Amino acid sequence: MASKEDNARAEQLVAESVKLIDAKDWQGLIALMNGAIRLDPENADAWNNRGSSKSELGQHIEAIKDFDKAIEIKEDNTHFWSNRGSAKGELGQHIEAIKDLDIAIELDENNTDAWNN
Repeated sequence: MASKEDNARAEQLVAESVKLIDAKDWQGLIALMNGAIRLDPENADAWNNRGSSKSELGQHIEAIKDFDKAIEIKEDNTHFWSNRGSAKGELGQHIEAIKDLDIAIELDENNTDAWNN
């Protein structure tokens, strides 16, 4: 289990990730989230952000593994489900993608990412 200091530092790294997302620096974001995950392996947002970066780089299989971990930690986050559904769709796993997107919509019927995929 991560210490309070490690949790706080991991949260800080996740907060800093917005700059890299805006810059579309996917490799930099992966490196930053690797650091957050090392500090706090239970930080679901770090797993999700790393998965999103991998997905942007076309590494959908690896992205799904990260989304799986994010969902395992925090299964009620609609964005984690829609991100995994999108990655599965990119791999042609359409039935599985629809299942994930349906769950995302059940969690938040206003999740436009889920509706638009």
